[in-house]
Amino acid sequence: MTPYAWSCLACEATNAASAARCGRCGWPARATRLQIEATRAAYRQRAGLPLVVAPDTTALARQVPWLPIAAVVLLLPGWLLLAVGTGGSAIAFGGLLVALAALCVSSYRAPPR
Repeated sequence: MTPYAWSCLACEATNAASAARCGRCGWPARATRLQIEATRAAYRQRAGLPLVVAPDTTALARQVPWLPIAAVVLLLPGWLLLAVGTGGSAIAFGGLLVALAALCVSSYRAPPR
């Protein structure tokens, strides 16, 4: 049992701290993630509520234009090193960063609409 009032992870009802099961749906106070997801989906379907679908993080990551972002991240310190670099290695490193930024920009292809 929990030392505090808890919300049921299946039906979202609030329960007393001494309750070992949900007063609305009978779900135990402690369960695994898979049990919770299965019960929540079944409860929401019975109640006529829309199912809650977790976002697909890999699909979201594929939509981010990583190459233009990398170009900006490489270009800013590269220009800074070229502008204020006092030694040969700083200027060479700045040139490398600017060249990598140019490579990122030239490799980027906008996704088809």
